[in-house]
Amino acid sequence: MDEHSRSNGDGPSTHAIQRGPGSQTVLPDIPVLTFVRERSGARPVLVAVGQSASLPTGVSADGCVSGGRYCLSYAAPSVRLQRWAHAGARFDLCRLGTPCVWLGGKLYAGIQDEPRLQRLDDDERAYLDAYLTLIDRSWSDPDVADIGL
Repeated sequence: MDEHSRSNGDGPSTHAIQRGPGSQTVLPDIPVLTFVRERSGARPVLVAVGQSASLPTGVSADGCVSGGRYCLSYAAPSVRLQRWAHAGARFDLCRLGTPCVWLGGKLYAGIQDEPRLQRLDDDERAYLDAYLTLIDRSWSDPDVADIGL
């Protein structure tokens, strides 16, 4: 799943998405390692994805360390992300490093409060963060569209 192609300069980059039986688009469940600080309300921070998602050396199986806890889990795409992928959506990052969805050659969804965009929820954002990390995308890639968000 780490195959990807770069844009030819005509818009957002495209990425290989697995196709299942009957040409159904399949976004994979992705192994992830996150770290959550002990403080109340702390959000998980993505540490590693894919084959590199394993507990650091010396950390016990429960993931507990001073100051927080590591957690191994799987990020799963929402039904909405699967539907968008099936419709030919492209998943990418804007220059601020936040995930966005392109559909029909236009910016379709993101985390910004823009009336013209569908809003990604926290789980969709976490999944896309993991997916884009898995396929080695970065906000600083030269072909990332500068959409000003």
